[in-house]
Amino acid sequence: MGKEKTKKKKTQKKEIVVMKFGGTSVADPEKILTIAAHIAKVAKSKQVAVIISAMGKSTDNIIDLMQSVNCNPPEREMAAAMATGEALSAAVMAAALNDSDLGCKAKSMTSYQMRLLARGTHTRGKIVDIQGIEEMKAELSKEIVLICAGFQGIDADGNIITLYRGGSDTSAVALAHKLGAELCEIYTDVDGVFTVDPRVVPDAKRLDFITFGGMLQMSAAGAGVLVDRAVQLARDLNVALRVLRSPSKGTSDGGTLVSHRDNRESGIEVNLGGQLGIAIRKNISLISVDLINK
Repeated sequence: MGKEKTKKKKTQKKEIVVMKFGGTSVADPEKILTIAAHIAKVAKSKQVAVIISAMGKSTDNIIDLMQSVNCNPPEREMAAAMATGEALSAAVMAAALNDSDLGCKAKSMTSYQMRLLARGTHTRGKIVDIQGIEEMKAELSKEIVLICAGFQGIDADGNIITLYRGGSDTSAVALAHKLGAELCEIYTDVDGVFTVDPRVVPDAKRLDFITFGGMLQMSAAGAGVLVDRAVQLARDLNVALRVLRSPSKGTSDGGTLVSHRDNRESGIEVNLGGQLGIAIRKNISLISVDLINK
């Protein structure tokens, strides 16, 4: 009998996607379970790393607690306390994903485990590097979903440094860049970037695409859907963003792509202009003073 030739099937490497979920998306156990089901579904076809924020208003509660014992607590201790909110969210989400019904393996990671280095003051740090990236890639290749605490890093001495308000968005962009992810998905309360806040104007139009420059203009004018520093970092590192409605807030119709250009279009000038929107700033008073010379 001749030797039978067996053909080995080449296993196609799954693409990496980074997802970021804010505090309102994971505010309670019900929302966490909804997000976990979504992550598990995506993990069937992609390698998934998640950046997660503290649950609901946990950060505000932690700040209130610290200030209740010291009206001016040391920045080092404030940063260490605030970082516990994201660490807790990551552990809870990983526990939800490891439920046998979802059939998903997951592991939580703090900034120390990621070796996400930052520098600056303890409560307003900037990301320097993510040194644990090769270990993270190895875990992802085993189809383990990584749930990473956002908003935090460590300095050269191992002290916690938080990355200012909205730092989870920046964490997600940096992680997507280091992992070589195809996309960084930012999940929010609304389904993308709109011409005006849809919570104020219900029939506002959603933009399918907006350039980094256009998004920065809207952020600077007061649009709160994306943190401007995260948009700047994504532009500089060429990390495409997609802003989507969080599954715990409802369904998404595709959200908004934020990038240098829309790859669905072609031509030199087709992406240089584009439609922008109106940003609204609330709780601002305009005072007019007339000076009368007598």
